[in-house]
Amino acid sequence: MCNAVSKMILSACLAGLMTTYGCNSQDANMRQQAREMYTQAENAFQSRNYQLASELLDTLAARYPKAVEVQRDAMHLRPMVIEGKTIREIESCDSLIAALQMKKAAMDSRFTFVDNPQLVEGYYLSKTQPAGNLFASNGIEARISPDGEFYMLSSVTGRNIKHTSITLTADNEEMTSEVVAYDGERNYRSGANEMITYNGPKCDSIGMFVANHPASAITVTYNGSGSFRLPLSTSQRDAIRETYEMASVMSQLASTRRKREYLDRQLMLARDQAARTLRDSTDSGK
Repeated sequence: MCNAVSKMILSACLAGLMTTYGCNSQDANMRQQAREMYTQAENAFQSRNYQLASELLDTLAARYPKAVEVQRDAMHLRPMVIEGKTIREIESCDSLIAALQMKKAAMDSRFTFVDNPQLVEGYYLSKTQPAGNLFASNGIEARISPDGEFYMLSSVTGRNIKHTSITLTADNEEMTSEVVAYDGERNYRSGANEMITYNGPKCDSIGMFVANHPASAITVTYNGSGSFRLPLSTSQRDAIRETYEMASVMSQLASTRRKREYLDRQLMLARDQAARTLRDSTDSGK
């Protein structure tokens, strides 16, 4: 009886030892695989393949969360990867900013800034735009706000069309603006004169339409309770095209500068995190 009990106890102990050995073996394999993946990420970082390094670190974090020592090393490597990637993006931003500044400088002489005290803010106007009071004539005009927004105005006089939109036609293609209901502000009427201000995506589409037909005959149709068509003069067409192009450059320049500022902040955070995780690794006895 005692022998039987002893055998049962021995078997249980052996089973426990085998289980412990199996777990330890699995843990060792897991740590080895995690270390190998970390080494791949480190090699990618050294080769300046920051995208691959970042992807490997993401996989490492998801697949081997229990490999504590490796994850600690990865916490230090990750901000270094972000730093390298950010520096590369900053260099790209700086190159683009320089190119856009040169392009804008080449176009600056073709524009004048109109500072009308009757308006809330001034605007940039192409020197190609025909001179005269737009509100007292038939035509359309493109402008750029001080912060680089492209917008347009349409004016018609003596027709009583009560127009709410315009349609441009060229080469059997057409583009219609947004509909602006009469409100006394964006859609303004005074006696026989009517004027609408357009902005936003639909206005950009009108500008792009003109830019895509730089040498075509363009007709503008005023849409309202009635309609009125007239050919767009060459000077008006060219003014709209170059105003749209200038606004596009100014908008891209502004957004690239904002991105550059964001990257500067990201770089500072990455360097700070790299310094903190290095101290953590040193304190842990690495």
